[in-house]
Amino acid sequence: MLTIQRSGGVIMNRSGRMWNSGCTRTDPGTLTNMGRNSMTRLTTFKTLTIGAALAGSFGLAGAGLALAQDEPAVTPSHPGHIHAGTCGEDLDPNPIGPLNNIEPRMNEESDDENANTPQGVLTAPGVLASLSEEVEVPWEDMLATSHAINIHESDENIDVYIACGDIGGVVVEGELVVSLQPQNDFGYTGIAVLTEDGDGNVDVEVYLSEPAEASTQPEVTPTREPTPEETVVITETEEVTAGEATARATEEAGD
Repeated sequence: MLTIQRSGGVIMNRSGRMWNSGCTRTDPGTLTNMGRNSMTRLTTFKTLTIGAALAGSFGLAGAGLALAQDEPAVTPSHPGHIHAGTCGEDLDPNPIGPLNNIEPRMNEESDDENANTPQGVLTAPGVLASLSEEVEVPWEDMLATSHAINIHESDENIDVYIACGDIGGVVVEGELVVSLQPQNDFGYTGIAVLTEDGDGNVDVEVYLSEPAEASTQPEVTPTREPTPEETVVITETEEVTAGEATARATEEAGD
């Protein structure tokens, strides 16, 4: 006797009579209802499973958002001063001319919301800058004896030096450009441009290049992979209607 069996537990013989898996005779109309009920249960199962997967995804995204909000970005801000002496052990720790803090360069007065969006190579080290005008250090006195520009880690860690440059070189059209070198293995480098102002004092522009690992350029945040406990597996089961089962049984019987 030729038979065909499907996941719904239905068996059909050559004569077209149908039996369930418990060997109880079943009418074709009853089989049709059974197929419909089985398909309804499958649809419900798939809907619930997909819903669970989506809920898990939203939960992971929410957790990542909360983590990002708990760790706000810190804007670097480095104090700078003019000191007597030279960089290193000969530097007088007492500053004689305070400078404005050295911070990321931004378009502060632009109405364009994208004005401060980085462009070009996003992995390029960030550049910090400051402009200090009318610093009360006499230009002539500054060049007559040893002086240096010293950059500190922060207002809280004022005793930690990250870059320093001895003031000296050729004055070109009223400007003196000095090199800033790393201190204490921090990796910051840069230049300072000193200009004599109209009162005989000094204006100072500082440009400080961040080390690559401390760059303020935006980074791509990796997406956390779900753990095995959070992974949802979706399975599908093939179902056939009574009409499909009859057609297949008739086709195979003819073969």
